[in-house]
Amino acid sequence: MFLPLLAAALLAACVWRSGVLRPYLTFIWHCFIRPLGKIGDQKARLDEFYAGQASVYDSTRNALLRGRKTMLSLSAAHLKSMRKNSTNQRLVWVDIGGGTGHNIELMDSFMPIAEFDAIYLIDLCEPLLQVARKRFASM
Repeated sequence: MFLPLLAAALLAACVWRSGVLRPYLTFIWHCFIRPLGKIGDQKARLDEFYAGQASVYDSTRNALLRGRKTMLSLSAAHLKSMRKNSTNQRLVWVDIGGGTGHNIELMDSFMPIAEFDAIYLIDLCEPLLQVARKRFASM
């Protein structure tokens, strides 16, 4: 009984230390195992839920949000088409629930974000917004 438990603990420690599965184990812990508690309002609960997983949010959501690149590609194609017809109209993107800003970064591969007159990222969750601030601090 003790030996299998020890082997499982050693395996878990090796996997955690290697870092390969760390983002996914962090995601699983915060989404399915860790109790949320009953703190504050919706914003406080969101902050509590994402605080421990904000740093791995993008890497774990790539597998979950499979339509993201397709959506951005289609949006970019539509915006380019609209831009041809009305070149004098401002191009403003309001990314509601934009979290870490990953969509904005990805959009740059379909349509340069420099072509936008303004981009606004709106989100309630402070831990995800902190990731976005770091992401765009150098831009």
